[in-house]
Amino acid sequence: MAWSRFSKLLKAVSVGEYSVYHFGDMLADPGRVDAYLQALHQAVRPGSIVLDLGTGTGFFALKACDFGASKVYAIDPNSSIELARELAAANGRAEQIEFIQAMSTDVELPEQVDLIISDLRGITPLYGRHIDSISDARDRFLSEGGTLIPLRDELWCAPVRTQAGLEAYSVWTSEFHGLDMSAGSKYARNVWNAPRIQSSDLTAMPQRWSVLDYETISDVNVSGSVSWSGEDAFAADGLCLWFEAILSENASFTSGPTRPGGPTRTANTYRRAFYPFLESVQVEPGDELSVSIRGQRTDGLGGDYSWRWTTTLSDRAGIVKAAFDQSTLLSMPISRSKAR
Repeated sequence: MAWSRFSKLLKAVSVGEYSVYHFGDMLADPGRVDAYLQALHQAVRPGSIVLDLGTGTGFFALKACDFGASKVYAIDPNSSIELARELAAANGRAEQIEFIQAMSTDVELPEQVDLIISDLRGITPLYGRHIDSISDARDRFLSEGGTLIPLRDELWCAPVRTQAGLEAYSVWTSEFHGLDMSAGSKYARNVWNAPRIQSSDLTAMPQRWSVLDYETISDVNVSGSVSWSGEDAFAADGLCLWFEAILSENASFTSGPTRPGGPTRTANTYRRAFYPFLESVQVEPGDELSVSIRGQRTDGLGGDYSWRWTTTLSDRAGIVKAAFDQSTLLSMPISRSKAR
């Protein structure tokens, strides 16, 4: 029996299921938790019926009860929901919270809810079944005039110089332990990573490239374009991507650097994504650096996202100085046997 339970645990870990440690790490992030609690406290009314979508260990379900909810439906396919049941009992909320271990898209609820709270993101909001889980729950469960937390996520990016980000590709050079390994660079630099990027690493002003409005969104694929030009020169190794979470009209946080007019809270749980260029670029006064970004949900990748980022650097006369077309789908060479 013990081995059977251990085998199930190994299977859960192997398919990427979050552990209690990871949930604890998220709860220990005050930038994230304080903003969520502010939005939740403002939205819950005495007698509210709440859906906690992706409840994890049940923290927001418990706090919804503390704030006055009469009933909470807490849904999560993750086995951490068993700990959530224990915590509900330990805090005297077992009768108020109904835990459902399943994908929300497979669940039927007996009533409409007044509020849906969720955090199904990865490092970016384009993660797994995040968007379709929210849109499905909104359309089927949320009562007219009901509240969503978050309201929207804004996707931001900026050119960046980052030695930490480049370290992941440092093997693929013409001189590595006496070997020419440079042929691997064109594959490796089609993969993004999540180094510790500081605000001081950004070399140009952040720009918003897309908005995920959870009150209306239905398309799981997201794209956008931005550009930088001006009189100041700057260099860039690639792009830093992050998001700003608008939980309510006065509760928000950013996973990236703060900016004038943006959220003042920073959540460090999510990290910041680095999308390298095939080569570092130098942008001179009068040049224009243009970037198009697309995240596309790919069922062949287990429902995860493939990414494409295309970059063009042009001078003031429109002459192209550098152009890159990169995609996570190009991160491995094509096998000769499959190419036949």
